[in-house]
Amino acid sequence: MPSRRISTRARVGFVVPLLVLAAGACQPAVAVREWGEVSLEGQRVSVSSPNELEIAGPCTGDPTVTIVDEDEHQVGVLVEANRVVNGAPEPDCATLLVVDLAEPLGDRSVVDLHSGATWP
Repeated sequence: MPSRRISTRARVGFVVPLLVLAAGACQPAVAVREWGEVSLEGQRVSVSSPNELEIAGPCTGDPTVTIVDEDEHQVGVLVEANRVVNGAPEPDCATLLVVDLAEPLGDRSVVDLHSGATWP
């Protein structure tokens, strides 16, 4: 009975597509972004001067303070950015956002208007 040989070309032709598929499965997810509100929950908020707050916002997506709503009891702050919406990983870093207040903060609390998180 004659021996059967598979040519090298046939084996390589079968293995290469499998390697390409396997390599594609290991690629990190590409971040899909859309402009929207960003939660500041768990971020640092501090007073840098009586009329100025410093907020640690996300380091990607060009974060911007879009609303500062002050009254006698609290200062509400809303931050918007190009946020990741598909679960792709974000770098662990922050951007310092500076908020100018019309009146000194005093004993007013700071409230994230997106999440409701409060800082004394």
